[in-house]
Amino acid sequence: MLPPSEGKSIPTSGPRLDLGSLSFLGLTRTRSVVLDSLARLCRVDPEGAAEALGLGVRQGHEVGRNAAIKKAIGQ
Repeated sequence: MLPPSEGKSIPTSGPRLDLGSLSFLGLTRTRSVVLDSLARLCRVDPEGAAEALGLGVRQGHEVGRNAAIKKAIGQ
């Protein structure tokens, strides 16, 4: 459900993600719940989040990025 983070860069410009503009509008609510759950897990239990997401030591910074994902996408 969540793509791997490695190899991706944070965009510096462009429009923010609008979940309602994505294909399959019926998934909008589910996508929102997944984003909320991901962000909450990464804030509340960073070590557990890293384990659940299969992140190694070199990818540990991704937990912090995921914790702030709602802000990053403008929600």
